[in-house]
Amino acid sequence: EKTWNVPLVDAVHWLIETIDHSNEPDSGIALAQIALEMLSSLMLTPAEYSADKNAATRIEHILKKAKISPIVPPFLESLKKVADKEKIDGPELITRLRNGIIHPDRKKREKLEHWARDLDLNPVTLKNEACRLYAHYVQLLLLHKMNFKGVYANRTRKRGLGEVENVPWV
Repeated sequence: EKTWNVPLVDAVHWLIETIDHSNEPDSGIALAQIALEMLSSLMLTPAEYSADKNAATRIEHILKKAKISPIVPPFLESLKKVADKEKIDGPELITRLRNGIIHPDRKKREKLEHWARDLDLNPVTLKNEACRLYAHYVQLLLLHKMNFKGVYANRTRKRGLGEVENVPWV
């Protein structure tokens, strides 16, 4: 599809930048959010896009369409603790974390500090894991759009060289 030519190149660029910013997770989170917002605008119909009022809902919607689980994987231990405590899924959690970074009003900053303190989490680890989950979502959505049916390297887990798994939709 012609409408996807430039956005696909842009999304791959943002994915690479997200991965390259692993030592600067705040930047990686912001870049990955751009990719997910752009992918949602292309994957959802105008009616779906306008009905989904916030970024987390739009991300959940496109993940569901692509048969990608929104649950925080257990390998991302810090994120999983927060998700379990707050009873939220991955898109909601990473969007809240992103909002705390990009729109750092007092309430949002305190929420991030609360998670770190009450759950005994390192804030940098939490952000690094969020970056990995963002990259995971972007990677899988791009592979889904390209009708990929093979194996991929799951970014949410530590893995050995050559360790791969099937994409979720096959």
